[in-house]
Amino acid sequence: MNPEIIQIQQEIAEIKRTLQQHNHNGLNGGLVSFNDIDFTIKTVTVAGDLTNILASTPRRVSEQILIDTTTATKKLYIYDMVGKVWRSNTIA
Repeated sequence: MNPEIIQIQQEIAEIKRTLQQHNHNGLNGGLVSFNDIDFTIKTVTVAGDLTNILASTPRRVSEQILIDTTTATKKLYIYDMVGKVWRSNTIA
């Protein structure tokens, strides 16, 4: 068989193996574990920081969800990409 064809077949086989092993979470290439979700949700404790965040548009998914603990009333904020607005809900 032609050596070039053999080389191409080997490269294809290697690509297939690589694709089967690749898991991607958008950050470090690993699977997302729900046990680690608290590391991706920001908790805001300073009112000034909350004001600045709510005045901005998130650029990454990790910036679209936050927990507000600046007052006694705790809130979960989620950025609505369709409506282009922050939505909030009081949480216990």
